[in-house]
Amino acid sequence: MDKFANMSFRNTLEGFADPSDGMANQAQSTLHNSLHIFMNGSMSQVQGSANDPIFVLHHAFVDSIFEQWLRRHQPVGGVYPAANAPIGHNHGYHMVPFIPLYRNGDFFLSSRELGYDYAYLLEPGELSV
Repeated sequence: MDKFANMSFRNTLEGFADPSDGMANQAQSTLHNSLHIFMNGSMSQVQGSANDPIFVLHHAFVDSIFEQWLRRHQPVGGVYPAANAPIGHNHGYHMVPFIPLYRNGDFFLSSRELGYDYAYLLEPGELSV
């Protein structure tokens, strides 16, 4: 759960690890991070990126990638770390500053469990939720 961890889905998605082997690489910033930088303007600033309309599209796509990963690997909730993650990142910790308060582990769920789906992830003949 830190940017130096190897074989971490989060680090690969964020751009801290090489997608081909999952190994952390301090010299790169790709995937999720690189789009923020490429878009420049408010998207490249942590405190202002959510003000850019592209932010919503970008993070909806990131969510769909996470959903693909969840469906492929079907992890159980118990794999989310209960302890020893960076401050604020353990399973039972609240996601701050978001209101209402939810715990990190509450979102280790499929989009279907949250009430939405991605049409391109449906199996042939399957209906959207």
